[in-house]
Amino acid sequence: MTEDWTVLAADAFCGVDDRKQLAASDTSVAQCKQLTLADAECSSVMYSNGAACVCVLAGYTCGDFLATTMGNSVYEYAPHDVE
Repeated sequence: MTEDWTVLAADAFCGVDDRKQLAASDTSVAQCKQLTLADAECSSVMYSNGAACVCVLAGYTCGDFLATTMGNSVYEYAPHDVE
């Protein structure tokens, strides 16, 4: 099994109040992905602009993708089986 992240929406963020800010600045997208997976309160959806890092809380969905000029993209973690 390999680990994989998919971009759900570029130049967007999640329009949901049920989210958790994991970092406010100086957090790469790769670091945000790691923080999201390590936090039991987070679902498999996060968004980042390479500085701030926010996850959608477990049990909730992203909701609407809202446009942003801050450079955010929304990502979803989904492990894929390798045959």
